[in-house]
Amino acid sequence: ALKKLCVFLVIDHMNRPAPRFPLRLSPYASSEQPTVLVTKNNGKATGRLRQGRYTVSYDGTNPVSGDIVPRELWPVAEFVQDVEVQSSDMPQFFRICVQRFRFPFQIYLRTRYDEPAAKVPYKVTSDKGRTVLANGTSSDIGVVTCELPPGTCTMLLNPPDEAPYVPVTLDVCISERDGSYEPKHYTLGTKTVEVQVRLITPDGEPAYDCHFQLLPLHGAANTGYRAYDMDLTSDDNGVAIASLYLLEPYIFRIKESGAPSEYFAQEFTFQTDMRVVTIIVARSLFASIDEQLVVFAVDTSGSMEAYFRDVKIALNLALVRQFHGSGRFFNIVTFTDIQAEWQPSLVSSSPENLEDAMKFCETLSCGGGSSLLGGLKRAFRFKELDAVYVISDGKCESDDEFLTQIRALHAAHPCRPRIHAVGINCMPRRLRFKTLQNLAVLTQGSFRPVCLEQDRTGLL
Repeated sequence: ALKKLCVFLVIDHMNRPAPRFPLRLSPYASSEQPTVLVTKNNGKATGRLRQGRYTVSYDGTNPVSGDIVPRELWPVAEFVQDVEVQSSDMPQFFRICVQRFRFPFQIYLRTRYDEPAAKVPYKVTSDKGRTVLANGTSSDIGVVTCELPPGTCTMLLNPPDEAPYVPVTLDVCISERDGSYEPKHYTLGTKTVEVQVRLITPDGEPAYDCHFQLLPLHGAANTGYRAYDMDLTSDDNGVAIASLYLLEPYIFRIKESGAPSEYFAQEFTFQTDMRVVTIIVARSLFASIDEQLVVFAVDTSGSMEAYFRDVKIALNLALVRQFHGSGRFFNIVTFTDIQAEWQPSLVSSSPENLEDAMKFCETLSCGGGSSLLGGLKRAFRFKELDAVYVISDGKCESDDEFLTQIRALHAAHPCRPRIHAVGINCMPRRLRFKTLQNLAVLTQGSFRPVCLEQDRTGLL
């Protein structure tokens, strides 16, 4: 026989819908298995049944977990109601009335910044903890849902040690008159713990000796005794220890200092429930420049166009911050397939020369191939020279012959200048990375891999 659509409305003795109510429908005089329907939030459940008579009763299982619910924990009085499904094709509607012993209870658990307190174990008891009325864990959105009898009972929220929340006990009141309850919302406190802040560069190396701040996002006015600013410095492993309130929003800040800095200024907001936080900090193009006689060798090939605006800014800042008012001498060489130099010799760091050098940088544009060997040959023509700072993305010569020629070029120079290589967006330990790294090692210089965001303006 065909099945027909049947709608069941379950209401309690106060004429309110009974949500998530498991109905067992057992057919009369039949070997068929009972059908279980669970009502929605409006108290309605729908299903298709064959013609015949059915006995309706409470199913006695948890509709979420499927566990058997002991009789003493049933939310309603035991009941049996007979219904008959007619042979007509028209859908049928049945009204089921139940007497409640327990009422639906739902509480929203949040942190004080409105983050859901998820997966928090709870237990509801009465008689000073002797009788357990309900237990479980809050949902992924921080909601506790259970059935409780009228009266006052105690809810214990007892997160595990690794959870970010503080254990708490609160009173829950269920009205015998209409089943209303309090509280409906609760703000759960979070723990203060020692958090290991690990700073790494984009190439995965520890960001050592990095000065940074951690500031509560909402400030002391809104957070009272909880709020305080922290000035920290990472150790040789890139690690600093901070005392943080878990799940509280903090500002991570590396300040713009106006002095040569190992790392770019940056600022963002984060929050964590973990004891270890990893943060990526980007190296600046130039740290402290120690030499007195310096040439900047700038790659202006076509592949540099996406980063060249940042390169110009960094070079101008280095000139202003580290050369102005100093006794240093400098020059700028550019290289593609051909080479060019700003001045025929190294010049002093006078205000006029620095201004002219910055104007020269603004006129530079990218295009063509890249000959790093040619650029270094041009730089090594200056006989009084302490160091060459190469700024390149490494898309240049990379074979053994290239390093052999560099070795000979370096050995032939009377001052044996160091080559400090600044590698832009070179994948760690790949060919471009290794080429620039070997170039620096060969001359007892330094290799500085940096990560720059591509500027796509004008490239699309």
